[in-house]
Amino acid sequence: MAATETVRLRDALEKMSLPRWLKTDGIIALLNKSQHWGEEAWGAALKDPIKQLQRVLVRRAIRELRAPEGHRKIASIEITDEEGKTYRVYKQEDAFSLDDYKQTCAYHLGRASYHLREAQGLSRRCHGRHGQHVLSEQQRQGELGLTCDEDLPQ
Repeated sequence: MAATETVRLRDALEKMSLPRWLKTDGIIALLNKSQHWGEEAWGAALKDPIKQLQRVLVRRAIRELRAPEGHRKIASIEITDEEGKTYRVYKQEDAFSLDDYKQTCAYHLGRASYHLREAQGLSRRCHGRHGQHVLSEQQRQGELGLTCDEDLPQ
């Protein structure tokens, strides 16, 4: 899905009055009821829905493809061609260069930082609503007790 369609969908969801919880199909039904999926609003995104679904399924399968050790076998990385145009591609780890490893590690560190901030915010909001934190003091301060590779025996 293109970025503009994603923004349009996010904006529509923000404007909706959702019940306490809904399954995905329920959210889609509400969007259908509000006539959110019109050709004017969505254009190219709805012209080839089978291709869109295929992309979703392929990306999901790539995320789930794991080596016996549990790590992903394929990563999404950015490459730049000779004309300077940047593309996002999927690449098997077996073919990674040093720069591919750096890019992929930077991505995962960024996601880890994001998820830590999300968990800390949830814990603060839980404390505000229920008077109890769901993270330990160390976790609320950003200490997860994770081990870096350099700490592991070689």
